[in-house]
Amino acid sequence: MNEFSIGIQCRYLSTLDPKRPQVEENVFIGINDHEIAFIGKHDPKTQSVRHWIQGEQHWVTPGMVNSHTHLPMTLLRGMADDEPLKEWLEKHIFPAEARLVSPEFVKIGTKLALCEAIRSGSTTFCDMYYFIGDIAKVCDEAGVRAYLGETYIDFPVADNLKQDGGEERILSKMLVDYANHRRIRPVVGPHAPYTCSDETLKKAFGFARKNKLLVSIHVSETEWENAESISKYGKTPTKRIADLDLLDVPTLFAHGVHLTEEDMEICAKHKVSVVYNPESNMKLGSGAARVPLMLEKGVNVALGTDGCASNNDLNMIREMDSGAKLQKHSAKNNAAISAWQLLQLATINGAKALRAEKTFGSLEVGKAADLICIDLMHTHLQPIHNVTSLIYSLQGSEVSSVLCDGRILMDEYDLKTLDEDAVIRELAEYRQKMSF
Repeated sequence: MNEFSIGIQCRYLSTLDPKRPQVEENVFIGINDHEIAFIGKHDPKTQSVRHWIQGEQHWVTPGMVNSHTHLPMTLLRGMADDEPLKEWLEKHIFPAEARLVSPEFVKIGTKLALCEAIRSGSTTFCDMYYFIGDIAKVCDEAGVRAYLGETYIDFPVADNLKQDGGEERILSKMLVDYANHRRIRPVVGPHAPYTCSDETLKKAFGFARKNKLLVSIHVSETEWENAESISKYGKTPTKRIADLDLLDVPTLFAHGVHLTEEDMEICAKHKVSVVYNPESNMKLGSGAARVPLMLEKGVNVALGTDGCASNNDLNMIREMDSGAKLQKHSAKNNAAISAWQLLQLATINGAKALRAEKTFGSLEVGKAADLICIDLMHTHLQPIHNVTSLIYSLQGSEVSSVLCDGRILMDEYDLKTLDEDAVIRELAEYRQKMSF
């Protein structure tokens, strides 16, 4: 008798494994410890299960991989909405962060973020912020998978006021504290080419190269950024980074809204992934990234929400819907991109961007059990003609169960690793003593 620690009987299953059909019906998943141990037909005579996850009327997919966000910025949600990006960032967000950001700020903001994000199906995050050691503790306790980018930037910030190498001390401590950790990994996070000198970029990429870390950086989010780079350096931000010989390091570009075709070819050549953030790009008026063209040129494109200050949510389910519709709208072509492609961007492509597709991003025997169950028993999802088309109907609230690395984070809509009521009370107390 084969015994599984967790079992799920799916109504529909999308593994994102290219060797399997896009959608399968009435499939059993058996999980042991951290990993998927079995995918197939359940035989009660030879297989036993210690804990069943309800899935008979569910669509099961890999957990969502949010490849670009700023988790603690939930505390800045709604601040200075409807302002132009440059003004919003330089006159409101940067000054607010200088005044407010502390270890307490990032811990409370991250707890709030994870309650929201787990409820809408996210299991993995690539974050860029400050005090990442404190973010890591919250993510570890919550059981999520987190790639945490410590920010390099050319002015004093909360955890590096003296600009004396504080970011590298933080990253070095993370490398010790989370050596060989299954779910937590430090990332080097130079903020953007327009806030980092050549020397700062070389320093950041050099640390990543030395320590075999990923680099996550905002690139070509706005037309202004490209114009400023061409005026100052005579080249686009991507060409500038490439000409500094930095792209031998695993790199992902957040946004890439205004990448030129030459920029895309540079990304493809150097295996640079681009993270598409459609709702943030729409809300800030940045434009629409040319995702179909990037994919055509061989660029791996992943999906992210950006932070709550510019989105204003962390809902990857809704992000898929918005991401598809923005491409169709901007191309004036309903076939510009498909729901299935958005599901790929949100799962396996995110894992590829993080150079971890052998561990998660698709549901395969031997891979980590990172998965979500989507409850189909809602009127707005009926009738079901094409399962992947549900991406255009889902709100995120239909996610009923979430597993990461084989640990149950939510079961039947009940969060298991975070006390949501306690988080809201803690936020209310913190909000009273802080001036926002």
